[in-house]
Amino acid sequence: MGIAHLTRHLVSFSEPIRLGGYGKAPEDGTKAVTSVVIDGPSLVHHISSTLLSWLDAHLNPFDREPTSENCQCTCRILVLDSQEAVSVKIYFDGALPLSKRDTRLSRLEKSRRKLEAFCTSNRKGFKASRAGREPLLIDPYKVLQSRSVPERYKNLPGNPFMVSAVFEDLKFRWNWSKIKETSEIFAATSLFKDSDYPWADICEMIPGEADIYCAELLKEKQGAAVLTNDSDLLVHDLGAQGSVIFLNSVEMKSWNPKCPADAEIRAMALCPAALSRRLGIPGMRYLAYELKLDPRAGIRELIRRAKLVSETAERSPAYIQFMEEYCSHKEFTYRPSFDPSVLQTLDARVSELVLQYVSEPSLGEDMPQIYFSVLHEDHSRRSAWIEGRNIRCLAYSLLNTLRTSQERYPVVVECVRRGCRFCFDEIGLYDDDSIELELRTLLSRSRFVQEMTGQDPSSSIFWRIYAINELYNCNNKTPIPPSRKQLEKLLAFEYADERMEWTDIHALAQVQAVLYSLRILTQILHVIPVHGGTKREAQILLANLPPLCVLMRSRSELYRELHCEVSSEHASNRSANMIHSVQELIGTQYTEECC
Repeated sequence: MGIAHLTRHLVSFSEPIRLGGYGKAPEDGTKAVTSVVIDGPSLVHHISSTLLSWLDAHLNPFDREPTSENCQCTCRILVLDSQEAVSVKIYFDGALPLSKRDTRLSRLEKSRRKLEAFCTSNRKGFKASRAGREPLLIDPYKVLQSRSVPERYKNLPGNPFMVSAVFEDLKFRWNWSKIKETSEIFAATSLFKDSDYPWADICEMIPGEADIYCAELLKEKQGAAVLTNDSDLLVHDLGAQGSVIFLNSVEMKSWNPKCPADAEIRAMALCPAALSRRLGIPGMRYLAYELKLDPRAGIRELIRRAKLVSETAERSPAYIQFMEEYCSHKEFTYRPSFDPSVLQTLDARVSELVLQYVSEPSLGEDMPQIYFSVLHEDHSRRSAWIEGRNIRCLAYSLLNTLRTSQERYPVVVECVRRGCRFCFDEIGLYDDDSIELELRTLLSRSRFVQEMTGQDPSSSIFWRIYAINELYNCNNKTPIPPSRKQLEKLLAFEYADERMEWTDIHALAQVQAVLYSLRILTQILHVIPVHGGTKREAQILLANLPPLCVLMRSRSELYRELHCEVSSEHASNRSANMIHSVQELIGTQYTEECC
């Protein structure tokens, strides 16, 4: 997660490199890096931020915010270009150690403050921009250029689903057939089978923090580099020649869309071992330790202190504790019924929760914990994550069945925003009888939605309607059903000249909370043994849940999905019929449950 100011102090010592050889040596003799391990989350966040920096500052940020599709497109271009001459691995965090809890909470709080500031400065809402109807065009040359984010967008919190969506799609969605279908850049590629998934083997969810695995891979591969913006990698032992390439220094020096393999990608890199020798210190870890103790110290003073502390640090309890998170990864043993390969199918937050149940020694504290970042929601209202909690409770309770009745946890702890702070809420778990009842309720509601709307669970609109029904039934104590206009906005049937109010934004966040809760349930049902009965019925039903990039589409993406595939007249008729069906559905439930 990084040590404050470490990169700033050391960036002036970095040296230029190029990714891959591309069959010719550059005139300036720049060193070529031919083996790279990529810090997956860092790459996704960097690309998202860079895409945001190229947006027109006058546009509605919610209409033009980069999507997971945009980030995937850039990832594909960067990685495929690199793969022409570079050996690549991409690691994603599957869990964070307890030692990172304070850092994690600090980042969550930073995100919350950004949301609060963003809501305050845009209290009147936004005018829907017509440009939001059009998909964002990706220019690889622009994306791989350093650029500041416009002031208007700086307080917009990151998309909490972006990293998981990119991981899922790189691993399971993008085969060559799909790539050629959606990208002209690679349409002419004939070197690979259409059924091959080029990233399936290079993307990996790590059962812990990815940093340590990146470092260990670099020690094995002489002259390899890690691509990241995380300064923690400078502290790890990367071997004599392992180096860190900073993502914010990566630039596309030349780009020909007709021949991506001819692209030239350059960047700046630091080799911690070489830099330590240059500075006259035994290792970067000593300088990092001193910086942690005194973040205001200058580089000369830090070098002086690092030389002194290296003589006594190994006996210092504070230094030993500091270095614990940079040691080799722990080897876990798993419960006999657990298949570790299932981690590759999970989102990071779900992977972390599962590992707290199945690993020895446990990654967790007294009770399992799961962390939820702020959504794009109205900060003045209660967190949208309150919605869908009954579904998540069912998922946690099912996961609890992996343990014997004597070992089961009474609660799972959710870390969510509550007002102006993050709190830890204890979610009481169901017993076996209650699990059965909740599963039957889930199946019953899905059948009811299907009967009332005529939508099939294989369609994404079915699940959006299901989520809306969850929001507006009496179990959630919503006072009145939504109006036709509210439904039109929520389902993105109405778009062009309407203002986007915070009530609309918050309602979409609530729908996303329910949908993501269903995704958690789906993934848990593939972790636990399922042999039949209602568990199997639920598993079959939820197998229809769309991938995350579809499930969490923005309002502009939803509008394009509905209106760009059919004529405007057909889309209008379809919208009217759908709204009528949803009103009937919610009205019927509202009347039956409230009477």
